[in-house]
Amino acid sequence: MLARWLAEYEMYVCICQAVTEKQVRRAVERGVRDYAGLQNTLGVGSVCGRCRECACQALDEAVESRDAGDDACAAGSLPASALT
Repeated sequence: MLARWLAEYEMYVCICQAVTEKQVRRAVERGVRDYAGLQNTLGVGSVCGRCRECACQALDEAVESRDAGDDACAAGSLPASALT
C-alpha cells in the first residue's frame, strides 16, 4: 500500500507555478534540455526564484535518465543570475 502511494506521489518543484517533477520529466521528453528551456516552458523560477536548485536537480535527473549523462544545469548552461 505504501509503495503504491509513493509511486503516485509527486513532489512539487516550484510552488509558485505549481510545477511537479512529473511536469519536468514531460518537458524533457518534449525536448527541454536546460534551465532556460524549463523556465520558458513551465515558468519555473519566474516568481520568487527559490526553486532553482530543486528545479535543476529534477531537470538533471530527468535528462540523465533520458540521455544517460547530460548535466543540464552545469555552471556553463545557467545564467549567472540563476546561480545566486
